[in-house]
Amino acid sequence: MLRPITRVGLYVPAGSAPLPSTVLMLAVPARLAGCPEVVICTPARGDGRCDAAVLHAARRCGVR
Repeated sequence: MLRPITRVGLYVPAGSAPLPSTVLMLAVPARLAGCPEVVICTPARGDGRCDAAVLHAARRCGVR
């Protein structure tokens, strides 16, 4: 019997540019593996907000 990991944390760097592709590369396999809870950690921009493209990619991958 295989059981997916219950919870995973994904780090999405955002140094000089946002990396929504990293969200896809990390969140899609977690979802396909059946992980019920996926959490993303990413640095905020200078104004204190998360990048909209990273948030959109996360939402499209089912990360809440």
